[in-house]
Amino acid sequence: MQIDSRILNESVELETLEAIQIRLHKRADFLWFTLVPLIEGVTELTELTLGQQLQLLEAIAKVEAFMKTQASHQKLNVAAFGNVVSQLHVHCISRNTGDRLWPKPAFDDAAIVWRSDSELAEVIRAWRGLEG
Repeated sequence: MQIDSRILNESVELETLEAIQIRLHKRADFLWFTLVPLIEGVTELTELTLGQQLQLLEAIAKVEAFMKTQASHQKLNVAAFGNVVSQLHVHCISRNTGDRLWPKPAFDDAAIVWRSDSELAEVIRAWRGLEG
């Protein structure tokens, strides 16, 4: 199963839950995860079996549980657009009234700020700490 290069370039793998890969987006403005069903050729949520849809919902719930441990989290935004990358992937973005783009969409930004390697490592350590 090949993940689209645009997803790979903008995120790092955290873990795989059954058929769903959880990836941390590299944007620094938001705590942002991209969930990728590892099923070849799927572009729509409705193309997943009910079991795969449940796996995706479980991954979303895990991401939200992590977000709730972070001080800046107020609201989870979940979206699957597919108008740029057609491969099915789901964005889970933590938003709050103090974020730079509030209340505009997180995608509505030309001035993207990327996390440094050390910032990525800090979030990854926190994610792994939730596991253990």
